[in-house]
Amino acid sequence: MFASIARRLLLVFVLGGGIAVFLYVVQPDKRGRTPEGAGVGDEGGEEDISVEGVRHFEFDGGTLRWSIQAKTARFFQAGNLIRFDTVTAVFHPPEGGTMQLSALRGYYDTATGNIGVEGDVTGRSDDGYEFRTHRVTYEAATRSIHGQDKVTLRKDRVTIEGVGLEGSLERRSIRVLSSVKAAVSQP
Repeated sequence: MFASIARRLLLVFVLGGGIAVFLYVVQPDKRGRTPEGAGVGDEGGEEDISVEGVRHFEFDGGTLRWSIQAKTARFFQAGNLIRFDTVTAVFHPPEGGTMQLSALRGYYDTATGNIGVEGDVTGRSDDGYEFRTHRVTYEAATRSIHGQDKVTLRKDRVTIEGVGLEGSLERRSIRVLSSVKAAVSQP
C-alpha cells in the first residue's frame, strides 16, 4: 500500500514539476481545460496536470507488469484518473511474452490499476495474434481484458469475427464471445 501511494505521489511530483513552467508560463490558456468529448474514463472535470510525450510503467516486486506510452496525458486527481490520447499499452505476463494494445484514447484508474482504451483499438501478441475492436478494458485484479463490441481476430490464415471478447494475460488466451464466424484463407 505504501509503495502504491509513494508511486502515485512520485508520479504527481514528477509530472507537476516537469510541466509547471509549460502550463503556467508558456501556455497559460491551456490550464484547467475540460477533457474534449465523452469517452473512456471521461471525468468531465478540470485536469490537475497535463503533459505531452508520456511513458508510465507499473512494476510488481521489481518485475515490469505493463507500460503506457501516449502523446498526451491529463491527470484528474479528484477522480483518480489519468486520460491518454494516442496511447499504446504493453503488458508483460509473468510467463514471458508481450501483449500490446493501441488506441486513440485511453485511461488509467490510479485507484484500481484498471486500464481502458477506445477508438480504433488494435491488440497484438508477440506470437502473431492480432485483434481489432472499438473498446477494451484491462482489469488489473484478474490481469484480464474484456470488450463488448464487434471484434476481428486474426492469426496467419485464420480470421474470426464476432461480438465481445475476453482474454487472460496469465493463460495467454483470447476468446470471441458471440456471433462467431471463422474463415480460412488460401495459402
